[in-house]
Amino acid sequence: MKISILKSLKACFVFAFAMLILASCNREDSADVNQDRIYTLYELFYNENDDVTHAIARFRFGSRTGTLLELTGSAEVTFNGEPMPYSVLWSGHHLAFAGKVNGGTYEYTNVEGGVFTNTVSAYGDIAFPDDFTELDKTQAYTLEWQGSALSANEHVGIFVGTWGWGDDALFTQSADNATNIIMGVNGLSNLAVGSATVYMDRWTERNATDTPNAGGKVIGKHRALNATVTVFE
Repeated sequence: MKISILKSLKACFVFAFAMLILASCNREDSADVNQDRIYTLYELFYNENDDVTHAIARFRFGSRTGTLLELTGSAEVTFNGEPMPYSVLWSGHHLAFAGKVNGGTYEYTNVEGGVFTNTVSAYGDIAFPDDFTELDKTQAYTLEWQGSALSANEHVGIFVGTWGWGDDALFTQSADNATNIIMGVNGLSNLAVGSATVYMDRWTERNATDTPNAGGKVIGKHRALNATVTVFE
C-alpha cells in the first residue's frame, strides 16, 4: 500500500503533465471492451492555489493500471447530474467548478444500459504551518499541519521540488490519528540548496461501492496553498 501511494504521488507531483498527455494518446473506446472489465476511478480534487475543484472520472480496462478508456457510444458519466466530456489534458472525463465542492455524486452508464452510482463524501482541509519557511538538509523536520488528525482511509503527501532536475523529495503519512509528517534526512539530502516549492495533498480514498466486476476507487483530495521555503545545509 505504501509503495503504491508513493508511486502515485511521484507521478502527480513530478511527471503529471507528461503522463496525462501520453496516456490520452493511448486511450481506447469503452464500447469495444467487455463492460464488466471496466475499472472506475472517481476523483474530486480541490486545488486551493487557484480555488478550483476538478471532478474527474477515469475508466480503464481490467484494473487501475489498465488501458485508458474514453466513454463512447451510448455510454456516459455525470457529476451531480451534469454530463462530463472527455478531456485530453486530464486523461479522463472532467468538469471544473469555482471554489471548493466538498462532495458529490457520479453516475456512470455503460453501453449495455448498466447504471453505477457512487458518491464522494466531504474530505478534509489541510494547510502548512505559518512558520514553515526553511529546511535544513542535514536535520529531520517534523511538520505539524494545520487541520484535523487523519481518520481511516486518509493520507497526506508532501513533495518538495527544487530548481535542480531530480533534486526533490517525497514524504507520506497514512497513520490513523496522525497530525504530523516526518521529513527525514534521507529525503531532504536530495534537495538542491536555495528556494524550493513545497506541495501538500490530503486525500481520502475508498473502494467504490457500485461498480462493474473490475471494481474501482472514490477519492476526495484537497491540495493546500503551496509553501515556498529556503533549503540550506
